[in-house]
Amino acid sequence: MMLFLTVSTPELTLYPSTMERYLLLFSELLEEKDRDTITSFAEERLRRRKVLIVLDDVNALEQLEVFAEDHHWRNSPTADDVMLSKRVVNYANGNPLALKVLGSFLRSRRLWPWKFLPSNFMPHNLVELRMPCSNLERLWCGIDIILGNLKYVDLHSPDHLIEISALSQAPNLMSVDLGHCRALRQVPSLRFRISEELTCLDQRYHECNRVECRTIGHLKLDKCTALEVVEKITGNLDFLDLSRCRFLKNLPSDIQKLKSLKCLNLSGCLYFDKLSVLPRNMIELDLSRTAIEELPSSSIEYLSSLEKLDLSNCERFKSLPTSICKLKSLKSLDLRRCWKLEIFPKILEPLEHLESLNLHSTGIQVLPPSISMLHFLRSLNLSFSNLSETPEEIGRLSSLEILNLLETRIEGMPVSIKDLSKLTELVISCCKRLKYLPELPFSLEYLNADRCVSLETIANSRDVIKQGLSSGNHVITFRNFVYSGCSKLGLNTQNNIVSEFQLRTLDTSIKCLLPVHGALKKSDCPGVGICFPGNKIPMWFTYQSKGPSINIKLSSDLKSTNFVGLAVCVVLNAEEMWSLYLSSLNLSCETNFKTNCTKSCKFDWDFIDFDLYAPLEGTFKSNVFMWYKHVNYNNYPDTEEVSFRFRCGFAGNVRSCGVRLLYLQDAEDVLGFTGKHGKSNVLSTRAV
Repeated sequence: MMLFLTVSTPELTLYPSTMERYLLLFSELLEEKDRDTITSFAEERLRRRKVLIVLDDVNALEQLEVFAEDHHWRNSPTADDVMLSKRVVNYANGNPLALKVLGSFLRSRRLWPWKFLPSNFMPHNLVELRMPCSNLERLWCGIDIILGNLKYVDLHSPDHLIEISALSQAPNLMSVDLGHCRALRQVPSLRFRISEELTCLDQRYHECNRVECRTIGHLKLDKCTALEVVEKITGNLDFLDLSRCRFLKNLPSDIQKLKSLKCLNLSGCLYFDKLSVLPRNMIELDLSRTAIEELPSSSIEYLSSLEKLDLSNCERFKSLPTSICKLKSLKSLDLRRCWKLEIFPKILEPLEHLESLNLHSTGIQVLPPSISMLHFLRSLNLSFSNLSETPEEIGRLSSLEILNLLETRIEGMPVSIKDLSKLTELVISCCKRLKYLPELPFSLEYLNADRCVSLETIANSRDVIKQGLSSGNHVITFRNFVYSGCSKLGLNTQNNIVSEFQLRTLDTSIKCLLPVHGALKKSDCPGVGICFPGNKIPMWFTYQSKGPSINIKLSSDLKSTNFVGLAVCVVLNAEEMWSLYLSSLNLSCETNFKTNCTKSCKFDWDFIDFDLYAPLEGTFKSNVFMWYKHVNYNNYPDTEEVSFRFRCGFAGNVRSCGVRLLYLQDAEDVLGFTGKHGKSNVLSTRAV
């Protein structure tokens, strides 16, 4: 007998009691129109019938509760049963056969209580074993099994797993995750699938079971903190993660035969001190925080596909072989905090793909002249190293964009640095011995020379900037130059700093108006910012005032075709600023425009943050901050008066302020190096 019952029928809602709902169902099953005739022998009559009940229009769990509220119909499951049921259903992912097999096996069981997998569960056809965070101590114990179909294993994060020898009987593994098995001491021989490509059946399995293809060929043993031995691994293994296996001393035997191995992670293997021969097709090798002291040439010179080599935090590492130049595909070499590395090897052949070289906190004192062979190097980090001089050949690194010399022992920079046409970031802060800065490249966007307490001379970059202008380079961005804490800067040097601000400001303001840029996006923020120790507003700023505010009456409106923008300047009380232990500074300005129709409008001008650090004893107590930021003034026509009020994010003391209105004539005078006032001292100041 088949009964078709619509659960959402309004008739059901008319019978709020459980008994009335039963009577409704019984009347349908027994084909009795009169529900009053249904007596206690109804159950006996129903025993003789086979009934298929189809519940239609079910769209909410509450509808099924109509027939499941009374315990006579079913036994109430415990919370553990409910959770286990949900895990099984999710695991089966709609596969009827999987539900049937798992349901039969788990009948009358509770949540995973086993310390080992039961012997009566024979996993001959098992494809996937996922029991993360279980209480397992070992897999099948005391029986001979064949796991010919097992491909995917996820047993990560168990508390007590100590033995997994059964996995050596799985010849077709594709992905194994044993991460965080903190009690596991030994991994048996593992065989990964040898076939090069996934079969159609495998691909269908991945899609149905949501197995991520990027994990295929992966063996994860990360954070197995007791692991000492990994036996032989064969087959197609792409990724081997042994990170933080602190007691591991040796790699699996014959690892060089794993031709498909691309990535090997040994980071944090504190007792690993000797590198054996590796597969030639490797792309990434992470040896950070190991006990390794050197890289044997025999181990690395054949790694022609290696792109990333990480030796950071290897405190015992002393020597990098000259054969490093054999790594023709190398893009990143990280030697951070290799304290005992004192010599960087001579580069015998060009490393045509090396883009990043990190020598932060190493013992290196001098770079070899052959550093110039790193033609494609984009980032060079020597911060906190023992570097005492930079070679002139550094100017031949034509692709270099970032140079970090923070807190090194250098006393000067090579003149050739101006030839680094792609250099955008130069960090030389806290170089206490640095006395002289030569001309800097026009491409520079960020310079941090904070706390260079011996810095006395900064060359005038007029010629370099002029060459950049004539090159047709129309790139516009925000340029930030920080000289805070440079207490020995003389008057001529300060003149050069202000001169550079003038040149870069006028260059940027003119470029913002060029048709080649079209309409600038709101996210674009072209401008210039410079800071240096001082207590007076430079004379170049024609409008000056004590305190945080200034009013300017205009003789011509801002719609003039000659008007190109505004430059502003403030002097801040640095002593109060440093007392707040700030590492950055955010200044803003509220600007009001009053028109000849007595109307007014205002906007807030937020300046980009300056990266600052507390100055050393004996430095200036005040700093000069100069800004230019591109703003579209077309919304403020016929303006007769402009007022500015500056404020600082830390409520510091703005001692004085100044404003300069920029016109095309300024660009002709300054950028053309001629003008009706001649070549004057741009830092001439007057009392405010």
